[in-house]
Order: sequence, then C-alpha cells, then structure tokens
Amino acid sequence: MVLAGTLHPARFCFHPWSCSLRRRFFLGRSRPSTFSSSSPGPTQFPPFPPSSSISKVLDDAYSGEAVPRRRRSKPHEFPQSEPGTILLLPGQGSQRPGMCAALRAHPEAMQVFAEARKVLGWDPWVLSQRGCAEKLVHTEICQPVVFTASLAAFAVLRKSFPQVVDECRAVAGYSLGELTALVIAGTMTFEDGLRVVAERGVAMGQASLERPGGMLTVGIRMGTSSTAIDAACQAARDHCIAEMGTTRPVCQLASYLYPGVRVIAGDDKALKYIQSNAASFGLTRPIRLPVSGAFHTDMMASAVGALDRTLETISLVHPRIPVIANVTAKRYGHGPSIRKNLLKQLIQPVLWEQTMTALYQRPQQTNFPISLEVGPGGQLGMALRKTNRKAWVRYRHFEGTMTKDL
Repeated sequence: MVLAGTLHPARFCFHPWSCSLRRRFFLGRSRPSTFSSSSPGPTQFPPFPPSSSISKVLDDAYSGEAVPRRRRSKPHEFPQSEPGTILLLPGQGSQRPGMCAALRAHPEAMQVFAEARKVLGWDPWVLSQRGCAEKLVHTEICQPVVFTASLAAFAVLRKSFPQVVDECRAVAGYSLGELTALVIAGTMTFEDGLRVVAERGVAMGQASLERPGGMLTVGIRMGTSSTAIDAACQAARDHCIAEMGTTRPVCQLASYLYPGVRVIAGDDKALKYIQSNAASFGLTRPIRLPVSGAFHTDMMASAVGALDRTLETISLVHPRIPVIANVTAKRYGHGPSIRKNLLKQLIQPVLWEQTMTALYQRPQQTNFPISLEVGPGGQLGMALRKTNRKAWVRYRHFEGTMTKDL
C-alpha cells in the first residue's frame, strides 16, 4: 500500500502556549537539564492534594516557564543520538489482570484512577488489578481501563523523567490509544477524553451484541500476492452466503499491523473459514484476538452515531504536539478533522505499519530518538521491531517502571 505521507518528527516545532489557557492534560514545555525529579526549577512537582481535579493537578505538575535548550555534554544526561522522544500508546488487547501494578506506589497515578472513578461511576483500578480476563475483554470495560492506566503511567513518567516528556516530538496511539494520544497532546481534557472513551466502548460493545464478530491476525507468506487478503476475505464472504445463508456477511482488512502481518475482522463464520483455509491463500499463523467485536469494519457502523453525538459535546483543539491519525498515517490538523477521523477509525483499517514508517523514516546512518510505549501491554514494541529494527533498539516500555535504562 502506498504511504499517504511521510513525516520527520525532528522537524516538528512547538508553539508557545500560555499557562492561562483552559486546563488541559498536556505535555509541559519546561526543559530541565537532567532526568532528576529533585533538581531545582521546573522539575519540582507539588504534592497531589486529595481534593484537586485531575486537570488541575496535571496542570500544576506539568506547567512551568520554558527555558532555552541547553547543550548537553554529561554522559548521564539525555542521549545524543537524536534529541527527542516519540510516545506510543496501546489500544484494546493490551489489557491483562494486574496490569500496571507498579503504579500503586505513585500518588500521581492513583489520583488519575480516583478521578476516573468519579467520571465513570466504577473503579477502573480495582478492575485492572482484580478483574478476570473474561471481564476485561468486554470493550465497555476494557477501553476505559486501558485509557486510564496509560494516562496514569504517563503522569508517573512525567514526574520521574520530565525531560523525556518535554522532549517529545510526536505521539501515536493504536486504535483506542489514539484517544489517549490526543489527551496527552492537549486536544481534549482528561475528563472529556474519558467520557468519549466510555461512550465509544459502550457503543462498540452494543454493536458487537447486535452482530457478533471477532478479529484475527494472519501472516502473509513471502512471495504471496498483495491481493491475498482481499481474496481470502472475498472467499470467506462467499462461503457464508453459500453455505450458511448469511445475508451481507462481513470480512474485511482491519489493520496493517506490521510488514507481513495483517488483522482481519468480521463475522465469526467468516473468520473460522479463513482459519481453516489460510494456507490455500498464502496466509500463515491465523490467531484470534482477545476482543469482543469486529472493530474497524462495517460491523461498527451503528457505533458511529453515538460517538459523534458525544464528540459534539466536547471541545477539540489543535494538538500542541504532532499526533498521527490511524486512518491516514498523517499528522492531525484542526478540530473538525480530528472528529472526522475518530469516526472513520471505527469502520476503517488502522494504518499502523504506515504510521511507524511515517514516524521513523530517516536517511541512512541516522540515529533514532527514544521511543516509549506508555501503558499496559508492550505489543507496540514488537510491531516497531518488525517495522524498523534500528528504531526499536531505542524502544522502552513504561507502565510504572522502565524496562531498560534510558
């Protein structure tokens, strides 16, 4: 598939933002000289008062007077390869019982969960730690839990490694993670983002009940035609019509995950057909995903209206840092385009492979920025490794603790 556009995160520039703007959950502009959260100046973070709203708490922690970029020479300071970081946010499927357990030790993370409980009316922390896998797979539960856990991890990252966050050049999130990325970029408040996610989860869950379906990852055997996925999906639809009497069956490409691997979604009968006949189409390793519906296909069409009505009620502003859209693999622009693409994302494939190519395209012999997957899971790191191994060398996963030293 032809890549719609390419980006060079190192060339992205920030605009100055007044601290008097409406309260937003956003990346700070201070540039401390080391990773230490105990150094003077903007790296000092106030304690989290128990009665504060999460937007106010995060503004207090993240705002500060910007200081000029300094030349770094000490070996323990920010790496020299290419300044900046890229943040990756996981989507549904990254959940597991006990996810992000290390966040319990961080008051700022638990404050995020506490504020989420006020918005949702139920406790996402309890479900993330004690909920069974069967319950967490339900989209109306999974999406708010993963969203909240990712932003709680981000709050800890911002306090513990402020320069990693302040040096961010771009953000991208997979499916649900795109909404997390938009909150981090200041496009919407935490509370508004959580309301959107909650409604999105309910609407997608209802669509799944109305028409059950699922998702399936498949590999594409080397040398197989680029049309193999289309051929397999068409054959599966024909099978459902001829053998099962299904009216207007759905079987579609749902995600370009990474080179040689795609996600197919649709009716259960169609997916079972592909699982049984994958080899005849040059496809390998068909594996069902732990999700409750055929996301990013026409089977989610009934969820579009409900999500649109919720998006109408909130303010969407231009991202303060670049956010890459799932359905275009291009940088987001103004508010109306954000709303439009979030609706399209429900029924169109996720261009994740193209997004990774756009983010990490560099001339040969160029080093890469640090990439941080923030939140539960770690699957996006595997996708990055398959897409760009050189960029993956500087990948880290953070869900309360850092997987490797920076």
